Parts: sequence; structure tokens; C-alpha cells
Amino acid sequence: MLDVCFGASECGMLKYALRKSNYGVTYSYCGLEFGKISNENFIESRKKWIDFAFAICSTKERAKILKEDVARFDEIIATAKKGETLRIWCATTPCAKSGFYHLIYNLQGIDCPILVVDLPADFSSYRSGDESVDHSWGEVEPEMMEKGVFLQRELLREERDKITSKWAKLVEENADLRLNVDGELTSVPIDYMDKEIMDVAPLEEFKMVTLIGFILAHSRHGVSDSFIAERIEALIEKNELTVIKRAKRREDYYRDTILRRTKEFDSHGYLSSGHNRKGINVI
Repeated sequence: MLDVCFGASECGMLKYALRKSNYGVTYSYCGLEFGKISNENFIESRKKWIDFAFAICSTKERAKILKEDVARFDEIIATAKKGETLRIWCATTPCAKSGFYHLIYNLQGIDCPILVVDLPADFSSYRSGDESVDHSWGEVEPEMMEKGVFLQRELLREERDKITSKWAKLVEENADLRLNVDGELTSVPIDYMDKEIMDVAPLEEFKMVTLIGFILAHSRHGVSDSFIAERIEALIEKNELTVIKRAKRREDYYRDTILRRTKEFDSHGYLSSGHNRKGINVI
């Protein structure tokens, strides 16, 4: 049996929880909620995403990340072709859903048993307790992962076909971003979360890391810190946010970059936008 999840941290926790060696647990492509996913340009799109998400790494290091991604996925497909069982750890985040749908789509025509471990809805998390928030296995304690094996279920052919059709539709749409909308993984514009970011941006000067951390903890979408940072940069370019001070070193960028809202008040002295800023600590 090969256990499959959708992130490096989840993979490490799963190995620990199940007391398995390096063989027996792996993770498929993560970050598939971002970037183009057309079949003919899939690897090139993954390269672009890695270049963005791991910009702090060298070109050689990024090339290695892509090579290892492809190798892990090939291992999963090869294992399935041998008829061995895949046990997939599913969650509600766009990252996990995208990775899951993509994997099932690529298992078309391969006859292998597939088990699914769905993330329980009532687990405790460091993120918001709001039921609308999307969660991942990376937010649970290893002990809960160990108990998770008792929740496994068989993925029936009807569900496999439905997932395959869903991913085929997303591939055809080939959007730059996929998020959960009304419970369904949906193609959305790249600026879909911009209003959400601005709605919680503090009125006083604040550090970029403060806003990123708040979004990570409270947004329902479960996107990465690098994506939030990219959207903040886009809001700076659109003059929604203004940079007061930039970090001197790349590795300190999130922590030391200071921002403020470009327009705080309208001509009548009223707040121009965004009123939900509870819980954000400014500088």
C-alpha cells in the first residue's frame, strides 16, 4: 500500500504517525490550485509555479524541486499500474482538492484499489473555528492521523468518474486560480481574493507579515503565504496599498516590509472601504 497526500509537511507527519519509512508514504503535486493546468503545457506551468513559490531558491534548487515532483508522481502512477492499493488522504483545501482531482484524473484506465481518508469535519485546528474554513491534514496532530486509518473508505468507480469529469472541466477552463466556491472547486480570476485582503488590511501602518498571518489563520481558502504576498504586491501596483518601508534583505521581506492603505478616508472623512479588521495587530 502507498499512502498519498498533498504536501511535504503532511507527508512527514504521516510517516511519523504511521511509523513508516521513506517508502510507503509520498505526496503528489501540491499547489495545483495555482497556475495553468492544460495537459499540453502542464510541466511548464508547474515550473512557473515553482519559480514563483520558491523564488528565494537558486535556479538549480528550483529545477531539483520540479524533478522530484515529477518523480514522486511517476512513482504513484507506477505503483497503481502494478495493482497495488493507493490510500489517499483527502482534505478540503483547494490545494488538496486540486491534487486529489488531478491524481484521480491521471489514474483513468488503471485498475487499482483506491482508499480515501477524508479529513473529519469536527477536528481541532490552529485556524479559525468557523465551519466554512477549508482545512488540511497538515493542521492536525500526528495522533489524529494515526486514528485516521479507521476512517478509510473505498473510492467507488462512480465517484472516480465524477472526479475525473470535474478535473477535465477545470483543465478545459485552464484558469490561473482554483478555489472552493459554494463547496465546489471552481475556476476563478487571479484577483479573486483581493477584496478579502483589503477588507482586513489595518487602517494604521502594518507589517506585511501581519496581514499575511491573519489571512492564513482566518481565510476559508487555505492558500499559501507566497500567494497572499503576490496578491499584496498586485494591490501595491494597483495603488490600493502603499509601501512605507521595504526590507533590505530578501529573506526578511515579509517581516520587515511596512505598508499602509493608500486611501483611508473619502472626501467626507468616512472610511472608504473595509470595516472588518478585528484581531489584526498593527506595528
